[in-house]
Amino acid sequence: MPKVVIVEDDAAMAAALKDGFTYEGTRSSSPGTARPGLRLAREASPDVVILDVMLPKMSGLDVCKRAPRGGQRRADHHADRARPGDRQGRSG
Repeated sequence: MPKVVIVEDDAAMAAALKDGFTYEGTRSSSPGTARPGLRLAREASPDVVILDVMLPKMSGLDVCKRAPRGGQRRADHHADRARPGDRQGRSG
């Protein structure tokens, strides 16, 4: 079973991501902030670490730079920002 660490300080977003990954058959954990997330990334040897770029005290990019390297490492940037006029919950 793949292991996923989700480092996201927004509790609702973290819960949604965790639910989605659990539904897909992964074992996921969400430590909430950068330092516990970095610690978990070192201790749990996850297959994937999902990072919020804008974390308090230490950015997700800093966590990515400090995380242990095992096998391949790939960083994808995903920004999910609501703007005035955005329609939530609709595709297209």
